[in-house]
Amino acid sequence: MISEKRIVIVLLISFLFVSSCITVKQPHLSIKKYVLEYESPIFTQKDQLGCTIKIDSFSVAPAYNTNRIIYSKKPYEINSYIYHKWNSNPGEMVTHLIGRDIRNSGLFKGVLLAGERIKDFSYRLGGTLEEFYEKDERNWSGVLSLSVNLVSEGDGEAGDKIIFQKHYTAAEKCDEKNPAALAQALSTAMKRVSEQLIEDLYITLNNDQ
Repeated sequence: MISEKRIVIVLLISFLFVSSCITVKQPHLSIKKYVLEYESPIFTQKDQLGCTIKIDSFSVAPAYNTNRIIYSKKPYEINSYIYHKWNSNPGEMVTHLIGRDIRNSGLFKGVLLAGERIKDFSYRLGGTLEEFYEKDERNWSGVLSLSVNLVSEGDGEAGDKIIFQKHYTAAEKCDEKNPAALAQALSTAMKRVSEQLIEDLYITLNNDQ
């Protein structure tokens, strides 16, 4: 009886020892986080316009309103990575980059970023991030789609007036099939969209002066 108890105890200790070794040796899978990163577009040979633009926070379509990195392998189906995420919500990233690029362009007298409380401005720029994902086909690509509204601030009974609406889409091929390459592709797409948006804003506001 005593020997059987000793065998059970030895087996139990051995089991706990092996289990602890397996637990220790298992690799720790950390979550990697990504951001969009690029230099602001450069504009030359244009006179600065005497207007101030307020940047509103961009909303995000429900499917992409998350810091999870979304990918799609076929139509009507989306999924997300477990160990790869955006550092912040895509809407926050896009709002910041658009505001930064418009301000750095030097084409407008003033640019108020989202969250700044100054009330003296002539126009408000906002919109919706419609698409922001990895498209997995034969060649992977990053897809970014953005709808933009520019509204003039009305006085008294005049009210606000929409003077510009446009939809922008850009798709950039990923150099490799991984989330880091996706972040690079979407950064390039974002720069293309931002540059075209600023060009359109300048033309519209120049005609509205």
